[in-house]
This record gives sequence, C-alpha cells and structure tokens, in this order.
Amino acid sequence: MPMILEVTAKVGKRLRAAPVAQLYEQQLVHHVGEYTELEDQMVTWVEGMDSPDRMDAAVHGLAELADADQLDTLPPGYGIRFDGRR
Repeated sequence: MPMILEVTAKVGKRLRAAPVAQLYEQQLVHHVGEYTELEDQMVTWVEGMDSPDRMDAAVHGLAELADADQLDTLPPGYGIRFDGRR
C-alpha cells in the first residue's frame, strides 16, 4: 500500500502550482504513458475555475518529490514542503 499524505491547500492554486510549473519548464518532469485527462486539465485551467482534481494531485505529488535546489525561487509564505524526499 503506498503512503497517503493528506494535504490542505494554504495558498491559491496559481501560487501553489508556480514552482511545479517551473519544473516542467526546465524539463525536469516527464510522464510515462498517456494521461489525457491530466494534460487537458493542465492546459485548460484558468484561475477562478473549479479546482481540477488530477492537476491538484499532480501539483501536490510533485511538490512532495521536488528537490528545492532545482527551483529558482519559492513564493513567500509557500506552504508545501520541498525537501527532496523520495
């Protein structure tokens, strides 16, 4: 059984997703397989829309796995840990 880590979003979605988007821009995130619904949510969501489930899960999951040294900056008050746990 995989570890389940419950999270509570403490900042807005755009602020929360910014560091993860940076990892994509640096080509440090790669998906193996086809994730059509996730990709659709990632390219169509705009601020103010309902919270997309797959994109939220991807952002929280990648934030948990991210190495803080890979990120140029973190927004002030950012609530997600970037401790490089694997």
